[in-house]
Amino acid sequence: MATATTASETRTAGGQASSPNSLRPYQMTVDVYERIVASGAFGDKSRVFLLDGLLVEKVADMTKKPPHVTALNQLLQLLGDMVRGQGYFVEPEGPVSLGDRSMPEPDLKCVRGAIRDYRTRAPRAADCPLVAEVADSSLADDTGEMLRAYASALVPVYWVVNIPGNRIEVYSGPRRQPPDGPSGYAECRHYGPGEAVPVVLDGREVGRVAVADILP
Repeated sequence: MATATTASETRTAGGQASSPNSLRPYQMTVDVYERIVASGAFGDKSRVFLLDGLLVEKVADMTKKPPHVTALNQLLQLLGDMVRGQGYFVEPEGPVSLGDRSMPEPDLKCVRGAIRDYRTRAPRAADCPLVAEVADSSLADDTGEMLRAYASALVPVYWVVNIPGNRIEVYSGPRRQPPDGPSGYAECRHYGPGEAVPVVLDGREVGRVAVADILP
């Protein structure tokens, strides 16, 4: 007599029932991920990165549209000029280590120190007083899962350049996951046309960026 397989069971090749937990995702560390990247297995143009121990692909940004590219280039130039000579540099689309299980590649980050300080390792969250994502089709990810990842790693200030909303969202006061909810930021302020965003690095305002210089 045939035996029915319930929704909570799977079948092995030999027909034996197995626990739904017998096959589970492999949890990868940053160290293993970096070794795979160094091997060239992902290629030069891959949008694969490590998030919470799993490989993910940022499909929404596979083809970046002109507004995204323009906003990123403007922000890169303005922030780069602003922090030059103040003990920081600005890096576009490079990896940042958020602990042992996550290494995303934000659109832009301000990093403490000099470029040569990171010849042998990627910047960590503690090295980055400001991280920014330019969001169009990726808006839900950048204000959801990515925001929680940066907050959990205690990135002090997180910007979302919200192209559909024509504003820059500034999140500050990161907190790790509390007992009653997900990680997040204590404060959020939106800056629209006609306003300027304060650039705060390590608790000090180093200048301001006009929203109109980033978004049309």
